[in-house]
Amino acid sequence: ESDDLEEFHRSYLLKNEECESEEERLSEKRNYRKFERDEEESDESDESEEREERYTKKSEKKSDRSDRSEKKNQLVEKTQIKEFSHRVCFSVEPVAECRRGYEADQTQQRKIRFTCLPRHNREASRLIKEARQQPLELNDYPVSFVESVKVPTACVAY
Repeated sequence: ESDDLEEFHRSYLLKNEECESEEERLSEKRNYRKFERDEEESDESDESEEREERYTKKSEKKSDRSDRSEKKNQLVEKTQIKEFSHRVCFSVEPVAECRRGYEADQTQQRKIRFTCLPRHNREASRLIKEARQQPLELNDYPVSFVESVKVPTACVAY
């Protein structure tokens, strides 16, 4: 046990040829400060309150301007996948959806074209993996069916 913080930290360093500690660097006192609890805490809290107020005012101005674009920025394009017992279907074009942590604020109905492959098909497995990484363009594949889907036009955090 030690009341000296520097001594405590040094006790965790290896003391053999594997680890050569830089004595000059260790002896610098810039990482060790003693605080007078009552006085310095009140000074720091005053400063942090002022910083917080300035930040809040700035962010309120920015948020008014960016609210509309913010909702649109939370949309991402992804290939929609529908899994059935014997086949897997992919949207031919990427479809807008909300980012993780957001939900649809406004939606609109859109007709989405899907192409299907047998579930056991290697191509289907490959496309599922690829679709997780990036949106796919499957315009060369035949359209298996068209479905009307609610697509978000704006998202909000939940």
